[in-house]
Amino acid sequence: MLVYTVRRILLTFPLVVVVVAAVGSLIYVVPGSPVDLILGDYATEADRLELMRSLGLDRSFLEQLSTYVQGVLQGDWGVSLLSGQSVLESLMLHITPTLILTLSSMLCAVVFGVPIGVYAALHKGKWLDSILMFGSLLLVSMPNFWLGPLLILIFSLWLDLLPVTEFGTLRGMILPSVTLGGSLSGIVARMTRESVVVSIQQDFYVTALAKGLSRSRVLWCHVLRHASIHVVSIIGLQFGALLTVAVITEAIFDWPGLGTLMFKALSERDYPLVQGCVIVFSMSYILMNLLTDLVYVKVDPRVDLYDIEN
Repeated sequence: MLVYTVRRILLTFPLVVVVVAAVGSLIYVVPGSPVDLILGDYATEADRLELMRSLGLDRSFLEQLSTYVQGVLQGDWGVSLLSGQSVLESLMLHITPTLILTLSSMLCAVVFGVPIGVYAALHKGKWLDSILMFGSLLLVSMPNFWLGPLLILIFSLWLDLLPVTEFGTLRGMILPSVTLGGSLSGIVARMTRESVVVSIQQDFYVTALAKGLSRSRVLWCHVLRHASIHVVSIIGLQFGALLTVAVITEAIFDWPGLGTLMFKALSERDYPLVQGCVIVFSMSYILMNLLTDLVYVKVDPRVDLYDIEN
């Protein structure tokens, strides 16, 4: 396990450097200039040259890119062009609300998706299985920019049960969490159902029942562990996607997270802040892939042995 973990971390580091370098190159691709944004259209050429020198924009592309990558790896993510605040400080202020929303959405998806998938698998081919899978398909098909306003309309305006915007309270988290986790719960339900159907057809399931173990114990202690590697894969890969999709959900519910920060930075063309947000979203994918691989080893130790031998 230790050898596998160290190897995966060492393989991840070059990918991090490549991602940071790619994000650092974005400023040369997007239209517009930070100098024009800061000084406006009526600045003199002397003022423009002085600002370019102070921002380091007068150096070559490779020099600027090398400086940016080194700075990010050392904790210097630059300064916001408009507010003058450190990009890293701004990200730290907004990342906690986004993580809270993402984790609560993930919990919502697992709590609803796994039992629905298991129940559908146990009634495979029956009308209940069809109803549950049709419901999960509807959830997968519902985009959050449509589901969010619909939930607001029903539970906030018509029924007056839940607030639209109330960050920091449990009631205020329900609608954003369901909006963000609704589609994922449908995916988890369908994946769980397929994995459990395959697992209960294996010999260990019949053998455990023949030895006198109860059906519920075999299901929750053996079948779900056998099927969990596929569910873990979906959850791990979708976690990074939730962070990026949260941009829309945070805008709908006025959630003070990274999505709101990035939307504001894009509208104001604050390039260093946009780069910082993109790096965080990219790193979330890399980190979750790493953690998913490590969880694989705990769920199925054969993964560790296969990686070491090959």
